[in-house]
Parts: sequence; C-alpha cells; structure tokens
Amino acid sequence: MILVFDTFLSEKPLYPDYRLEKLLSNVRDNSYTYRHQPKDLIFLYTILSLKNYPWKKIYINFDCEKIFNSEKIINTIKSEIPYAIINNFRSSTGFEFSKFFQSISKTNDWIFFSPNNDHPYIGSDIKFFNNLIKSAEKAEKKFNKNVSIYYSHFTETINMINKKHYLYFYSGHHYKILEENDFCYTVFTNHQPLESMQIMRKSQLINLFQTVKNKQAIRLESLGDVASLKKIPQILIVPKFECCRHYDGYLHTVNNLKYFITANNVPPLFIPDGFFQKKIKLSSGYLDSKIGYVSLNESAQFYSFENKKNGVDLKINYKDIPDSWAERIEKIDININYQADYNLIKKNKIEILDPWSSLRTYSRFNFIYRFVKIFFFNFFKKIKNIFIKKYAAH
Repeated sequence: MILVFDTFLSEKPLYPDYRLEKLLSNVRDNSYTYRHQPKDLIFLYTILSLKNYPWKKIYINFDCEKIFNSEKIINTIKSEIPYAIINNFRSSTGFEFSKFFQSISKTNDWIFFSPNNDHPYIGSDIKFFNNLIKSAEKAEKKFNKNVSIYYSHFTETINMINKKHYLYFYSGHHYKILEENDFCYTVFTNHQPLESMQIMRKSQLINLFQTVKNKQAIRLESLGDVASLKKIPQILIVPKFECCRHYDGYLHTVNNLKYFITANNVPPLFIPDGFFQKKIKLSSGYLDSKIGYVSLNESAQFYSFENKKNGVDLKINYKDIPDSWAERIEKIDININYQADYNLIKKNKIEILDPWSSLRTYSRFNFIYRFVKIFFFNFFKKIKNIFIKKYAAH
C-alpha cells in the first residue's frame, strides 16, 4: 500500500462556521492538553501517526500559507521518514491528480489517499490495516466490483450501514451488509462514494479524477457534480475498530443532526506534550490530570475539558494508546490502587462506538419515522430529476 498526502495547510477553515468554532473553543480553552495547536504541527502529527505501517512508498505533496515554514516542515518529516518523497506543491485539477497517480508506481497498488491533513491514526496497532486489505482483496475477487476502505469517520460509517441505526439512509443511499468478520463489514452500496477518507486502487483514483479533466479538483468531493459517477455500485469495507479520527472530532455534526455528537461523547484529538521530542509522560488510573502528563482512565466519568478537578484526558487504558505514541514515551505513572468500574468502562466504550445508542429503539414510532423519511427522500429526488431533465432539454 502507498501513502499519499496531497493537501494545503491553512489556519482559515474551508467553510467558516462560528457555531462550530464556539463549541470547539469550549473544549480547547478549558483544558491544557486539548489546547489549540497550529495547523503545521497537526499536519506533522498526522503524518507521524501513520509512520509505523510498512508502506511501499510515501508521497507527501503539500502547499501552505506564508505563515508556515515549509522548509522546516520538510526537514522534520525527513528526519523521521527519510525515504518519504516530499513535493512542495499540491494537485488542483483532475488531470494533475490522474497524472500524479499514474507516475507513482507501475502496478495497481492500494492507495491510502488523504487530501486532508488532520486525520491522525489513533488505533493501538497500525498493522490492523492488513486485515482490512485482505478483506478488500477477497471482496474484489468474489463480487467483481470496485472496492474501497473507509479509514476515518468511524462512528458515522459503522452506523449508516444498518437499517436499525439512527444514521441509516441519512445520506439518501442504500447499504446492504454482504459479509462480516472480526475486523470489518463488507457492504454493497448503489453509488460511488466520494468522501475523502478512503483507501482505493490506483486505477480507480485515476479514473475518478479523469472525469473532470482540467477542471478544478482538490479532493474526491470535488467530483460530486459528475452525474455518471452517482449510479456506479461499489463495495465498501467498513472497519469495526476506529482507525483515524478528525483532529477536531465530530462537533461539525451540529450543522447536520438534531442529536449531534458532542465532545463528551467523542472528544476531539490533541498532540501530547513531548510527542515530537519522544518524551511523552502518561499517568494511568488516576481521576485527575496534571500539566505535562496525559491522564488515562477507562473508568473516568469526565474529560479534563469538562471537569478540571476530576476529569482525565482520555477514557482508555494505557495499553490502548495510539500506535505512534508507544515509541515516544519517556515515563508512565500507573496508579497501583486503581479499581476498575466496569459499568463506566462499558458506557465509555459504547459512546465511542455508537454516540446515538440512546436514540436507537425498535418502537413502532421509529419504524414509521424511518419509512416516511425514506419515502419522502425518494419522492423529492424523483421530482428534482424530472425538473433537471426538463430544463436540460431546452
């Protein structure tokens, strides 16, 4: 598998959202560990979080605002990953992307493609990717269709594929679980997903970007207006464990869902003190946090941004820390008097896996609600297509 970043670093959000910024500030301003970090450090943290996978090649294409020191960024990456191929530019058209992908190898490799610069790997073992690749290759042979692997937006993807879950049909697309194993679901869908969080074959990425030719394209979502792509069936590999997470978490769901994912359900991410210097300090099993240490307790009730006195930074066991942290730890302080509260441990795990679990019931009302939602979505979709065809004919 080949790792490809193709991105632009900016402190300005692509779509300014003051409501989101306020929610995020309530977290960042209330905890030292979760404090705001500049985009260049988040970018470096994201790259280094993926470092330990045995990539065939690593390509990092990036451009940035003048406030960032691109030479310093390149030197930092080179000091950690000397074999990385770094280009101080980004692709911006369909032809540029397709030409670049054609140049990186002579075989039809799997490509971990990231136009994002802020989705770090947070799993405890990055080699879990091997299980997803095996499942994808099995699905290719069995179903003879394009296959892609979702590597981020875990809670959204795992909850959109089951008819009994809160997010099913939210996007207007149908999903059918074909198979599952210990690591993932193999899912059929009736459209070509264009979210920028997928591992795809090189040939598929080339074909997708060629559809827009020399028009502007900075990510897969840029291809959303290509009508021919919307009816292409696809096989999705949806992991049962979280691989990557958006650095700012899921607070953006406030603009899409009535019951959005709050920070105390699924927290945003942070860069631990000492990460780049390989001097991380962890405290495990205590019900408080202190500056300079990342506090861990899977039985905790509060995060540090909720309760400064009795909150911790992460509700996990120290054995579940992100893969990239392990080799960068200088000290671990373990509370020998820690007593696990298994009810809280279960609750904390459920919140990450399914933040909407409290909304999921199998009542008659919810069945009717889902039926009405699907019926009206399809109805208005047909009306819209009739108008489009009518005006396109004139």
